[in-house]
This record gives sequence, structure tokens and C-alpha cells, in this order.
Amino acid sequence: MRLAVPIERLKPAITLVGWVGFALVTADYAGFIDLPVLIQIPLWLAIVTSICRWALWEGLIKPKLTAPPEKALAPDELKTSRDDEC
Repeated sequence: MRLAVPIERLKPAITLVGWVGFALVTADYAGFIDLPVLIQIPLWLAIVTSICRWALWEGLIKPKLTAPPEKALAPDELKTSRDDEC
């Protein structure tokens, strides 16, 4: 897969950013620090956006990334590739 090499190379940086973000948000929620509010997002908009992102990732993007190459083909392409093998 073409994305595997760049993702593996950036994995330590992505992990570090995730942990720093987690620590900052947790400290803000606990009241140890006070992070500035950059933008006020209504709760309903945050929930709808999160649901849509999850549905797109789990329903459309992730299955295509994890599928073997022959399953990633469209039905018409799969049909023609089977005909060529016989």
C-alpha cells in the first residue's frame, strides 16, 4: 500500500501530538490550566459532525483501505478480471 510508508514514518510524531492534546484537554477539564476557547461550537453541530465523520470513515474509507486488492475492485472490473483468468 502506498500510504503505509509515510504513515509508518510519521507514526511517532502523530502519537506525540495525540498524547500532548490529550494531556492539555484533560488538564483544562480538571481546572489545572485554562485553555482559550478559539471558537464556540454548538453541541448539536459537534455531535452531528462527529457522527458524519465516523460514518464516512467506518463505512466508506476504512473498508477500502483494509480490503485486499481484488476486493477493492469495482464489480465490473472484478467480473472482467475473473473472465481473463479462465
